[in-house]
Amino acid sequence: MTVSAGAQHSVWLPEKQKLVVSPSYVYQTFDKFWMGKNKVNLDGDMWQHTASLSFDYSVTENLAVDLTAGWVWAETDAAMLGAVGGHLKDDGLTDTTFGIRQRFLDENDFNRWWIPSLAFRVGGIVKGTYDEDFPFSAGDGASGLEVSLLGGKTICSGFGLYGDVGYRSRESNVPDDWFGSVGFFVAWKFISLTAGYRFTQGLSGDDIGDPGFTFPTVKEISQNVEASLSITDSGGRIYQVFFAHTIDGRNTGERNILGAAISLTW
Repeated sequence: MTVSAGAQHSVWLPEKQKLVVSPSYVYQTFDKFWMGKNKVNLDGDMWQHTASLSFDYSVTENLAVDLTAGWVWAETDAAMLGAVGGHLKDDGLTDTTFGIRQRFLDENDFNRWWIPSLAFRVGGIVKGTYDEDFPFSAGDGASGLEVSLLGGKTICSGFGLYGDVGYRSRESNVPDDWFGSVGFFVAWKFISLTAGYRFTQGLSGDDIGDPGFTFPTVKEISQNVEASLSITDSGGRIYQVFFAHTIDGRNTGERNILGAAISLTW
């Protein structure tokens, strides 16, 4: 499944009636994966390229809507994944996601050091056109819904915490997921850094290698560490690079993920 540290939803919304447009590119690769709970080596490599465009519009100070769509290219030369003649390829539209975020608690409204900012997001997923049966495809080929609670707290000037936890449900017997993250940010003048942990926890499904298994219905668990560097120029444009690595999992690849994004505000 596509992962982008630069395309996550935040409790800190855009300015009121401002639109943020963010084109991004993500490259990920792996040569090891977890077959069930056991890590095994591929007899080759797996690559995936994803180009996305995200829109984030703040209707009011506490209400925002978002939309993300993109295109994915995937390829492997691993014979054990079914590559014939050296390569197995797939491409298509990624899952399109959209949602609405309502912030119901704003730390800036209270003179209390311990009160965070909190928001609730309800979102939808429209399945893409990639082949969901492609090994470790860009998605599960199923539309669905997700809900999440987003949080953040500025501890002091230039330092704070962020996090979220949510639940995702999709059609076509694709297992439901818990997902979430926790991390911190450091900001100084026009530079900001983030570092954190992110997980996806499938709640049911088979393991790779079980009789009759299919990739969209396996129980996928992924635990990742992530980091990003952002620079804001004098015109308010934000340039970001990010990295993530899978540290543990089940029925997923041990991925190295690199990406870049630009955020433009109107």
